[in-house]
Amino acid sequence: MQTKFNIGDKVKILDGSQINGYIRAWTPMMNIAVGEIATIDQIRITDKGVGYLTEEIPFIFDERGLELTDDEDDKETGLL
Repeated sequence: MQTKFNIGDKVKILDGSQINGYIRAWTPMMNIAVGEIATIDQIRITDKGVGYLTEEIPFIFDERGLELTDDEDDKETGLL
């Protein structure tokens, strides 16, 4: 299966609170990650969609709530 992102990609975390059927559900704790830049390190493909885990942030993110970035000026995550 082709995924939107690959391991090693830098992505910006978007607000997923309004995405219907967000993989594993968006929780209020995830709001701290919005706007952060993280590196994809695992991909999970399930019957509910594609989820991504990052090196820096301990949540699983829906691919609809991520945006590929390569801008060196983007804010690097300081979470963990």
